[in-house]
Amino acid sequence: MSLVGAARVDKKLIAHLSHGGDVGDSVSSILITQLIRESLENAKIGAAVRHHGISNDLLASIYRSSIEELLPEPMIRHGIAPILVPSLIFIDENFLPRLIDHWVSTAQFTQDVVLRSKIIEDTAVEFIVGLRDTADSQGKVMPWPMVESPTLEKLEGRGGCFGLILMLASLTLGTVAALKYA
Repeated sequence: MSLVGAARVDKKLIAHLSHGGDVGDSVSSILITQLIRESLENAKIGAAVRHHGISNDLLASIYRSSIEELLPEPMIRHGIAPILVPSLIFIDENFLPRLIDHWVSTAQFTQDVVLRSKIIEDTAVEFIVGLRDTADSQGKVMPWPMVESPTLEKLEGRGGCFGLILMLASLTLGTVAALKYA
């Protein structure tokens, strides 16, 4: 379920960036953090990230730097759906665990933490740009910005009402259960 959540956040990020948002603004930062958090709920991805000691901040920095490097073409067609290229590695449970091994090995002899993070980030961004280039050679790069995308407010409005209904239902069930045992 967590990877489905990450895919939903990708759609929100597409909407935000397509309608004038910037990858460095506060809304994008929240969405990128949410996408990473959703992705890390997957057992394979979470275990690989923890095993190598990769911080969420480094993953977010990789994501932001990738988008900046990919502009003006940060989106590809994955199956039938559009997706931001960096999101692809966070939505496929097999992709990121294998990549992290490679990224970390490029910096294995570096003792300086800041330099190590920079080497990992540069290697990751280079790989992600390569993914887009491969997609481009296959005719899968999509036009940007995706102006036909619903706005972030519309996407959140749909999920927001459903989320509110789920929250109220769980509160109601919790109250009924508490009264039953009281």
